[in-house]
Amino acid sequence: MKKDKVEKWTSILKEFLDNSFSYKTLANRPEAATFLVIKDSQKSILRLVDLANYSKTQLQFEWNFLKKHKDTKGFPSQKPINFFDISETIKGVQLSYVEGHHPRVNRKEDFFTYGSTLAKFHQFSKGQHYDDSPAWDIERVINPFSNPILLDFFTEKQKSVAFHNIDKISQKFKEYWQQNEWMGIIHSDTHKHNVIVNDNDGYLIDFGECGKGILFWDLGIAIADTEMDYPKFAKHCRKNLLNGYLSVIPNAEQKIRNDIDFFTKMRALEVMTWPVSSWTEEYRLENADEARTNIEICISYLEKQ
Repeated sequence: MKKDKVEKWTSILKEFLDNSFSYKTLANRPEAATFLVIKDSQKSILRLVDLANYSKTQLQFEWNFLKKHKDTKGFPSQKPINFFDISETIKGVQLSYVEGHHPRVNRKEDFFTYGSTLAKFHQFSKGQHYDDSPAWDIERVINPFSNPILLDFFTEKQKSVAFHNIDKISQKFKEYWQQNEWMGIIHSDTHKHNVIVNDNDGYLIDFGECGKGILFWDLGIAIADTEMDYPKFAKHCRKNLLNGYLSVIPNAEQKIRNDIDFFTKMRALEVMTWPVSSWTEEYRLENADEARTNIEICISYLEKQ
């Protein structure tokens, strides 16, 4: 990211905080930035969001959902602390800091905890419904494929693979949605960098994409992202993730064994849409090579499934 974009967020942060705080930048994108802030040796997380590039409805739902579960015993996430109206378009969300590390692909116990953490979250979120919750339905995933800006990044062969998988997966996704048995509030961005492991405890962080959806979508994201990012560890990570999940929700085993690949493939399709579904226009123009690389990796993943 260009220096001026980084400075945008740090200048907002410095203006917002007084001199008694220190900070460290954890993530920095045009639409949002995340900081570790420290005052009197106390750590917390501050996420700044620019509503010019981010949904106000999504941000408000995220905050309300975490507030609802702030005092829920065993709920595996950060605690909400404060919500700030920094300006008309810049909002801030302060969350508790969670000690630990992200799951390590070469540690069986980390990925077992990763899976069990997703399941513990689903124990609380299964069946929950809110009128204002964003929906992770099939249209949210496949509609971007009608956008010519996205399709310009694809070769003809890649388009063929993508649309073939959309046709195969869409009906199964719709069946789950209609049956409503495994529905609830999902995190929907459950790659390993949004999970913290501390001994045998796990926590989900960054609920910026949460909404209504099929619970197994979270599990599919965790598996697919790990398999695409760390193919040498794919088999063992999948096994340990599933074992961890099923240790908490054993009655999901048959459904997961039969259908999990529908959700891993759907994640690969969703990642390919980022240039038009998640990125700002400016970021897309500056990162065309990243878009093409993501598509190449995802298509290869789909072809191997």
